[in-house]
Amino acid sequence: MYCRLHGLFDPIIRDHKGSVIGGALRNVLNAQKLIEWLLEEKDIVSRDEGVALGRQFVALGVLRHATDGQDFRDTSSLYRFTADDVLDATGRRGTQLGREFIAKQSQSCITLTVPYSREEGGYGVGLKDEPPLPVSVTSASPHAKWCGVTEGLTVVAINGHYLTSTFGHAHLNLSTLLTSVDLSAPPPLHLTVLSNTSETVRLCPTPTGGLGFHIRGSSPVVINGVDRGSAAADAGLVCGSCILRVGQQDVLRASHEAVVTAIKGSLEDSMDAAGGAAVEIKVSHSNMEHLVQYEYETGDHTHLQVYERTIESPYAFSLPAELLKTLGSEAGGVANDLEHSGVSASHVTKYISDLRNLAKTYNKTQRLLQGPRFPSYKPFGPTHSSTIEACPFNLHTSLMEVLSPSSSRPPPPSTSSTDAEDSCSAVVGVDTTSYLISTMACPCVPHLLSKSDISSLEECLGRYDMMQDMKNHVTGLKEAQRVLQGFVDDLGVCPAPEESPPPTESAGLLTVPSPPASDDLTPSSSPTLSRRARLSSFSNPLPSINLELEGLERKVEGLMGSLESELISKVISEISDIIKNKNPAAMLKEFKDTMRGSLKHVKTAASVSPGKKLAGAMETLIHNATTYTQEVLLLISLSLAACNNLTLLQTHDKLFSQCLVALATGFSHQLLAATRGQLNPEPEYGVSNEDISSAWLQLVASKGVLFHIESLLSEGQEIKLLQDLDFVARQLKSVSLHVVAMETTMEVKDPYPKVSVSGSRSALRLTFALQPHLFHSLPASLTSSRGVKVHPVLLNKGLLDILENSEAYLLEKAVNTASLQTIRSYYRQLRSFRLGRSVHRQTSEEKALAISETAQPLHALELLTQQLEVAVREPTRPGIGLLTVAAELATRMGAVRVCVCDTGVFRSGLACSLEQVMILVRSHQLPMRSMRLALDSIRKKGTFGELIGKNRVEISQSLPQNPPQ
Repeated sequence: MYCRLHGLFDPIIRDHKGSVIGGALRNVLNAQKLIEWLLEEKDIVSRDEGVALGRQFVALGVLRHATDGQDFRDTSSLYRFTADDVLDATGRRGTQLGREFIAKQSQSCITLTVPYSREEGGYGVGLKDEPPLPVSVTSASPHAKWCGVTEGLTVVAINGHYLTSTFGHAHLNLSTLLTSVDLSAPPPLHLTVLSNTSETVRLCPTPTGGLGFHIRGSSPVVINGVDRGSAAADAGLVCGSCILRVGQQDVLRASHEAVVTAIKGSLEDSMDAAGGAAVEIKVSHSNMEHLVQYEYETGDHTHLQVYERTIESPYAFSLPAELLKTLGSEAGGVANDLEHSGVSASHVTKYISDLRNLAKTYNKTQRLLQGPRFPSYKPFGPTHSSTIEACPFNLHTSLMEVLSPSSSRPPPPSTSSTDAEDSCSAVVGVDTTSYLISTMACPCVPHLLSKSDISSLEECLGRYDMMQDMKNHVTGLKEAQRVLQGFVDDLGVCPAPEESPPPTESAGLLTVPSPPASDDLTPSSSPTLSRRARLSSFSNPLPSINLELEGLERKVEGLMGSLESELISKVISEISDIIKNKNPAAMLKEFKDTMRGSLKHVKTAASVSPGKKLAGAMETLIHNATTYTQEVLLLISLSLAACNNLTLLQTHDKLFSQCLVALATGFSHQLLAATRGQLNPEPEYGVSNEDISSAWLQLVASKGVLFHIESLLSEGQEIKLLQDLDFVARQLKSVSLHVVAMETTMEVKDPYPKVSVSGSRSALRLTFALQPHLFHSLPASLTSSRGVKVHPVLLNKGLLDILENSEAYLLEKAVNTASLQTIRSYYRQLRSFRLGRSVHRQTSEEKALAISETAQPLHALELLTQQLEVAVREPTRPGIGLLTVAAELATRMGAVRVCVCDTGVFRSGLACSLEQVMILVRSHQLPMRSMRLALDSIRKKGTFGELIGKNRVEISQSLPQNPPQ
């Protein structure tokens, strides 16, 4: 409510002049106006309820009278939120308030990954195993040095668990942690260490290995490989670092050849001067993280630590490369099909050529995007290379982790563990709760899409969807064939030998199979009736066969329904001039008759001879469906050639790629937090992090994941950005997320899952390869082949009050209304999921207790959903309160979240920091009076300040004039 009140364009909270004390009162509100606003927002139903709520706020210390200590009344008296006291000269400020939220350290760090070395019998890392903290690296083997670990590094976290002495732990048993691993599948060790963004190293070449590193690219030149045991490995150089200077020569903008020449020249100069060859190289590291540690005291005098890390997306370049490779392969496949069709129309020939050029362009871009790049994110600004247009601008993840004393006693040091990560979690003895919000610039390309472009693309993508729909129907029929074959095998009857497909009649472009003659298959001719009569036991598969046949009939009717769609009719009309002297409509009708005849043949075979004839009848049905589906796909491909809008399709692919990277980044971070038992968006209800993390994994496996895009775009050119974003965000519904086990951990370079892309444009499959020790902890439903469905929602609210019924207003309302329906639908699924888990308890007492514990958070979700509906449909007072309501609702529902604005810096960074403080107040007992102080500290030290430092954009270019507080 505090944020919604401050977000009004016509604020209720304002400065009051001419007070009785002679000075101005800042940030106060009239009690009567507050009650009226609560009634308008439907937060209360009567003024008496508003008075009761105000008095409760006063009792909790959230609200107080502006001049004295009187209670809340329905008068014109002035009150102030205690969070705003720090802004007023008469409020509580000074040293006492300054100690309530402290930023203890702000440093750069990097996460180094060290695979287990069987040759060395460990990780090759020695850590200081005695108090006090901080922990430092005391020794590093050649294997560890090759991974970037050198002596003297300060270790902040191990396997995602922070090393802290705040909660009274004398020391950590680090030697046990590094040696107690499962030798059958040892996990890699992830060390988060403090590091400078750049450093200068002195390298002396060896007689056999030289300097021991490889470079690629130009302007800048990037280290592409480091040899084991080389001088470069001993110095701590890692892949992805950028060479800034060689000796005294600046080479940031130099070419590849110029850098090689500079290194050779520096070696020769050092040989002449001192007799020993050496070269000094200054490098800038990639994949750096910004780490800030805060500390505050709760109302019950408990000290909590907050770690905030700003992490660059690990998929900013690799995932677009994977996507373009998949789309290029699909384009090449369509070109091959058209080429083999024998259609020689000029526009078809041109379309084939354009498809091959598109595939060639995508494959070339994919090769350029592979491998290390610097910087490892794309900063905001004009893009001079079309190679990286598919990569997102400024995509970062803000990971806030709240550390509190663990409720359970840590095990003694002698306790052994088979999992390094579990061991670390037990030894540290603190509860860690993770919150994730990604920020990025709104997906954009040099040439934005117009409304007509979007309409054309929707029609084009609809045809790709139809092609995928036809393929899915055939896949469903083949699955039914496999199931039926299993039932036939259960009968103990060997199926008849595979029959060759019946002869077909040539119909020009389409090859229509002949209908089967079912007259010769009558019930009286079945030799297995007596056997079926005897198979009347409980294990009789015949009822299952009949049930599966009903499903098969529905699948065939679904295929027939697709053939009767308006799109197919339009396709036929468009290609009628290409298929001369043919009648595709008549052939469609003939095929429908053929398929229905084949289905009748299957049903008759199942009723009279399930063992002998059913397999052959199913084979005929599948053959007919497959043959004709290929012809229909060819018809649709020919219709795509008629419109040939591949230029628009490339624009769409670049925008879609940027959204896809944001989705993959957020999901991978949230997946890791859940596997570590650190995910809990509602800790105030007392449920453990492990239970909530497990429930979230089961939720996304059964109901899908909610992908919430929070947009802060305003008028002008930004409305066109919103139009494009809305279009591509809706396409994310075609993406499915799959989790598999990583085949080997020896090539792991970071703690994040490796992501690959497969499938087609209308059915993309995003596969996350998780490290085996984490994968085995996942529920079986998440690791199945079904995958996780994506529910994308986009909610936009600009920082300007736009005119009602203007183009921007209508677009924003349409976008928000459509997303509201998706949120409502997902909430109903989440509600049924949670209640379903509650009733699956052993005793009635456990069921009643579980339902009671579930009711309170579900009631909060219901109220937030109602508030969001009011903000979207009936905004009585314009403001940006919709953003804070949607943010809390999405967080509580476990959504993968990304906040976007024009640059990905100012508005999104400010919104991210505000939501982090709201979480601390709501869920971790940060006093309300410290809210403004915490917000100011996080914005100066955390993600917001880091994003400003990384991008050369002026704040005046991003923020509108006079935005809401």
